[in-house]
Amino acid sequence: MHEKIFHLSESNLNGQTLHPRIPVNYLTKNGYEEGRTGRSSFAPTIDGCLVGMATNLSGKEFFVHEPENYDAIEIRKITNNEVPDASLTGEVWVTTPVKLKVVGKIKVGEAIDKPLQYKYGNHVAETYKWEWAHVPLTESSNHVEELYPVYVVLSHSGTVLSNAIKAVTKNPYSHSSISFDTGLENMYSFGRKYKNNPLIGVFVKESRNAGLYEDVADTATYSLYVTFVTKEEKELMEQKLQYFKDNKENFKYDFTGLFLHQFGKISERDDAYFCSGFVTTVLNSGREYFDRHYSLVKPYDFAKHKDFHLVTRGLLKNYDPKKVESLTHQIRYKLV
Repeated sequence: MHEKIFHLSESNLNGQTLHPRIPVNYLTKNGYEEGRTGRSSFAPTIDGCLVGMATNLSGKEFFVHEPENYDAIEIRKITNNEVPDASLTGEVWVTTPVKLKVVGKIKVGEAIDKPLQYKYGNHVAETYKWEWAHVPLTESSNHVEELYPVYVVLSHSGTVLSNAIKAVTKNPYSHSSISFDTGLENMYSFGRKYKNNPLIGVFVKESRNAGLYEDVADTATYSLYVTFVTKEEKELMEQKLQYFKDNKENFKYDFTGLFLHQFGKISERDDAYFCSGFVTTVLNSGREYFDRHYSLVKPYDFAKHKDFHLVTRGLLKNYDPKKVESLTHQIRYKLV
């Protein structure tokens, strides 16, 4: 029989998986809290969880979670040398991915008057115990839709055409692609049909290790952005992508639209696209990201959009899928 441990969140994380991470805060930055071990923080009591939050909690509601399978995780008890208030909270670390199940919901009342003190270095800090009460957990609260990553790759290959586009747009990236996998082995866009001929453009499947990118990988730069979508939204995007795959011979590169694009004019063609218009069309089939015509979206607009989060950037030759997968989990964790 495992001792129960709990994790509180204002969001319902039922069915979600927490991945170990090192918190970035004043204590870890200054060496007062251990900053080498990736972990998810839990406590053996709800009181301990609240004490560890060390902020004004009055009136807030929290979902109470515990691990779905205790046998599948590693739990580490810690000391004040690792986290200064550990003796007050009973905090433990789960150092492996942990899938959560929601077991209740609470509403926090007033702080209990007498503060609790703890030391970090030569400093003394205070935290509080809190009054709290259970509140009803509705049936619908037991389900939260899982979110899936969809990647937009902004790149600049350094070819003649890409340099011309970059010079006109004044943006650091001249090309955009969409991908549903962290390895970027399957990226899709509109671009050149033949590596050595920039004047024939079509719907293309790209890979960071093949085709055009194979020849320019040492110098090509990229920025990778991620947006998170529901299962239904992703399926709709994949259906739209499949439509382009099934009818690829009917589509051309929209050179005219690219020209009109620079003057803020819509392209009226429905059989031709350029890269960012195509990516927008696929994305908007699942969720409307832009409230303007797809032919008016520039590659760099994705970088400025609130729903796209920078994962990593650099030279394409240094792209690391495992690092991207880890960073994607961290971004997702911060958003929930």
